[in-house]
Amino acid sequence: MNSYLGRLKYFFATHTNPMLIFVSKSKLKWAVDTIHAYKEKVKAEGDAKGYIMVPKSEIDVLRKAQQIEHAIIHPDTGKKIPAYFRMSWFLPANLPTIVCMLIFQKHYWQVLFFQWLNQTYNAGWNFCNRSASAPFTNRELGMAYGTAVTSSMSVALGARYISNKFFGGIKNPVKNILLNTIVAALAMSVAGSLNILMIRQNELKYGIDVKDEEGNTIGKSQNAAKKAIQTSAVTRMVVPLTNIAFIPVYFWLMQKYAKKGCPFPSGNARFVSHKAISVAIQLTCALPLALAIFPHTIKMPTSQLEDKFKKVDYAFFNKGLQALLYFEVQLCLY
Repeated sequence: MNSYLGRLKYFFATHTNPMLIFVSKSKLKWAVDTIHAYKEKVKAEGDAKGYIMVPKSEIDVLRKAQQIEHAIIHPDTGKKIPAYFRMSWFLPANLPTIVCMLIFQKHYWQVLFFQWLNQTYNAGWNFCNRSASAPFTNRELGMAYGTAVTSSMSVALGARYISNKFFGGIKNPVKNILLNTIVAALAMSVAGSLNILMIRQNELKYGIDVKDEEGNTIGKSQNAAKKAIQTSAVTRMVVPLTNIAFIPVYFWLMQKYAKKGCPFPSGNARFVSHKAISVAIQLTCALPLALAIFPHTIKMPTSQLEDKFKKVDYAFFNKGLQALLYFEVQLCLY
């Protein structure tokens, strides 16, 4: 987990693996018990640095158990993340909404409804996967949800208006898609930042738990909360860059091979199917690529935190996992 490639393999194997949707209660209990037993063994038999010799066969079992536990159990609360808001559900949960957003674009009320549906899911996803050490009242949660959804929908519809006004007359499909995707990328960055800021505003207000090297909580830090939210926001901004690179190239290839007999999506049904496939591929690939940029647990010098943490050299905290792909902004442009 100390390298980008290591984190990339981890996210492909755990959080974004759709097969983890089907983990049973008994399998989850086995995974949690296995990890707990290992931790107790380390405490009893580990050396000064917490290391212990483990046979390869046991390492494979521990990795499997860890994959299941990390994909389902929240690292702060120790409780199960609601199934529909787990990372492994991200593609299956988003794809039906994406298809509907592609099909139903004739009226603004249709666009608004599916924008609201998708942003509501994203807000719920952000809340369930946040750093859970900051308290939330029902009133604060309701206000955060309302402002997050309203601001994100406003950005999406604003991007749609700009696209229709300035790019509506462009006949070249590849050029049209490229320009729309660039506008969508900028809109996605703004919408994503607003959504995360609204849903996680209490972390900035109260701070989040930070721990020492031994895993003991040493207090709450607002500076750590700022760092956690900043890293999540930066990760969000990386995904639209893959959006700009991938989707126009995909449609350019479809147009190129259409001349050789491969059907380019000229009708609405073909367009929707090709668009849904391209977004599904990107949801599968770009999400772990973006999540792997920063470690899930951030190590931060206490010189960058409040004075009360100066007794230790480094502090550790959970940055939170966030819904990164705001394809609803892009999809409402077509």
